[in-house]
Amino acid sequence: MVPGGSGVLLFPWTGDRTLTTAAMALSGKGLSANVEGPAIRIDRADTGEVAAAVARLLAETRPTPAELARAIKNPEIDKWDWVLDETLAAESAGARLLDVEGAWKMLWRVAPDLRRA
Repeated sequence: MVPGGSGVLLFPWTGDRTLTTAAMALSGKGLSANVEGPAIRIDRADTGEVAAAVARLLAETRPTPAELARAIKNPEIDKWDWVLDETLAAESAGARLLDVEGAWKMLWRVAPDLRRA
């Protein structure tokens, strides 16, 4: 984790689907989190706020990919996605774009470092 400027860069050294999932989960906790290259950029937050958000995520029941995917503004990825209703579109986008298990493993791995920061 690299604090600086008006936010924090978190380098968990993991894949894109895991980064995207973790950023979406952190955004769901009120942080402005976005994937930026190999990092998650969290704007307008300090290391304590990031550590607290991660702790809250890990203390709660893990969301399903479909639950997180409901926050995707345009879930139409493939040719016929436009015909799916909202529920199926979220399930489809979640299955293709997100890795909840990988993101939670990564959050468990970085949580001790975040607490120490």
